[in-house]
Amino acid sequence: MRKGILFCILVLAPLVFAEKIAVLPEVGKPSMMALDADRLYVTEGATIYVYSRPDYKLVRRFGTSGEGPREFKVSPFGVPLFVDAQKDGVFISSDSKISRFTRDGEFIREERVPPMMVYRPFSGGYVATAAEGTDDGRMVLSVNLYDESFQKKKTLYRSDVEVGPNASFDYPMNSFSYEMVEDRIFVVAGKDGFALEVFDARGEKLYRIEKKTERIPVTAEYKKKTLDWFKNDPNWGRLWEYFRNRFHFKDYFPPIQDIAVEKGRIYVLTHRRDKENAEIQVLDLKGKQLGRHWIPLPRVYGMDFMPKYRIFNSRIFVLQENEDEEEWELHAYSLK
Repeated sequence: MRKGILFCILVLAPLVFAEKIAVLPEVGKPSMMALDADRLYVTEGATIYVYSRPDYKLVRRFGTSGEGPREFKVSPFGVPLFVDAQKDGVFISSDSKISRFTRDGEFIREERVPPMMVYRPFSGGYVATAAEGTDDGRMVLSVNLYDESFQKKKTLYRSDVEVGPNASFDYPMNSFSYEMVEDRIFVVAGKDGFALEVFDARGEKLYRIEKKTERIPVTAEYKKKTLDWFKNDPNWGRLWEYFRNRFHFKDYFPPIQDIAVEKGRIYVLTHRRDKENAEIQVLDLKGKQLGRHWIPLPRVYGMDFMPKYRIFNSRIFVLQENEDEEEWELHAYSLK
């Protein structure tokens, strides 16, 4: 990872300072992370590591694979373990169950939910992804609003990402990531280009953000590394001969890879690269561009859809593997 000062393209954007703030020797293959003011949570399989902040010392680890009480069902072909750090504890969504723990990992309660969905709490209910049928018989993923009893209230956005045994693999996949802030839901309308749709707590559409962007060609290197990921992954590799003929590459990267919304700002991670650095555009909540940053984020391939990062208090925290030391490091960069 290149260290030092990274200059942003836009004049209005400030300098970005790199800082390695911790080494996490306990973690071997992290999946995602979450932060609050005092804790860092890192998931690995069905285990959650809890670190104190700001010293990043391990407080405890909890969670094992299974379907019993206080266990999490995690499958390489199913929904991931999702952790949401909240003021009153930790919310965890796993396959067929949501669980609540204290901020230090003490069990509070859990309840069963419909399978194959990632629930996130919002305004007394939930937002979640689910599979929906289309008029031509395909199954695609959608972003939906649910009530407190997990009953679907409304479809917010239907993506073009197929699922199921007959699904096609069209890479790079269009994003349909979403974020909730107070009483608003921001959804990436990835199949429409650089587009975000904004909803209120009832699921009513408030407005749409659209921008024209230069298209970025998909490279031969990206194609090779994506295919290598599937062929070499211990789980997906066993199925390679089954789905290889349904694998296709697009000519261009989608404009948006991911978003984060915090403190009146939308941070848009694009597929644009400057050597090892990824572009993050900064918008206000109505879509006006405020700046741009270049952050050392690794390119991801295969089913590793997103770099391992989180934005918190106007800083971006990145899990970066130090291959020489065989350790995972936590780096932070200011976005002010």
